[in-house]
This record gives sequence, C-alpha cells and structure tokens, in this order.
Amino acid sequence: MKNEEAEGLVQQVIETRGFKCERFSKAERVRGKTPDFRVSRDGIIQFYLEVKSLLGEDPLDVALFDIEPFQIATILRNDPRFNRVAGAIHKAVKQFDAVNPDRSHPNVLALVNYDNILSDVGDLIAVLTGKFISEDGTEDLIYGKYARGRVSADAQRVDLYLWVDPDEDKPHFVYSERTVHAARLAEVFGADLDAIRRY
Repeated sequence: MKNEEAEGLVQQVIETRGFKCERFSKAERVRGKTPDFRVSRDGIIQFYLEVKSLLGEDPLDVALFDIEPFQIATILRNDPRFNRVAGAIHKAVKQFDAVNPDRSHPNVLALVNYDNILSDVGDLIAVLTGKFISEDGTEDLIYGKYARGRVSADAQRVDLYLWVDPDEDKPHFVYSERTVHAARLAEVFGADLDAIRRY
C-alpha cells in the first residue's frame, strides 16, 4: 500500500510542475523490467521516473522506536538506513537500464522516506558521497564503503534524485555533477542546478 501512496505523492509533485506521468503498458511490463513512469511534456518524453519507498520496518528501527528515555537497546549490525538507500538505487538502475540503456533521456529516482524519525536526505548524501556532513559544514569520510561499493557505478546512471518526506511541503533535489543531462534537467525543471544540491 505504501508503494501506491508513494507513487501518487511523487506523481503529484511532478505533475504540478507541468509534466505528464505515464505508466508503462502491461505488455511492456510483461516483457521485462521498467521504471514506474515515463514522463513527458507536450507529448515529448523528458525523463524516466522510478519511485522507491523507504520503510522504517527494520528490527533496529523498531527497537529504537519503542525505547524509553535512558534505556539501552543493543543490536549488532550495519545501519539499515544506508542499506535501504543503496538497495533502492541498485534496483532502480536495473529498471532504468531496461528501457533507457543508451541514456538518451535522464533517469530520475524519487525516494519517499517513511522513516522520518531516523532518516533524512543526509542519508542519501552519505551513500552517494561517503561523507557525513555536519551542521557546520565539516565533512568526514566515514561512509566510504557505500560510496565506493556497488553504489558507485549505479549512482552514475541516475541523473537526479528527489528525496520526498511525506510530511514536508517540498522535496529535496540532489543531482550528479557527472550527469550528461545537467542542461536538460535544468531546462525541464526550470531551475538553475547550482541552486540544487550536488554531489
């Protein structure tokens, strides 16, 4: 149910900007993987869009959610927040590559965060760059295993990320400086990409 809700939320964000989100036909989906939408304006495809829900239903999240003040919870494992983001990117790239292997159009991945107690857009930045960025702007390379792992190659195939918190009014835009579609993205979103977070 969360997936349908997330897709509807992202569709609204995109269509209020003058785009039309079109689902792939059943025949296209039967032939293989597809992203959720091809997005057009005036009948011309502008980009492909995949929506992923980030759900906080991990045992660590549950333990931390129910914990009382000054109580200790111990679970020994990697932080699931970053694995969720990395996994979403990996799966989305397979879907993009199935319909857009030559990168003729931008690939846009929307991540809808349902774990707003523990997660925020900083998790996406950490996975993409390997860096923890503090409030004062200092950067520490402490998440390198994500940025240098499988995400490194996959992330280069996503041109723009939308991080959507359902309780917030505006999504966060994050784009790759290495994208071949920077000018196109600025044109279709009507924005100066210097004003959008880059990695």
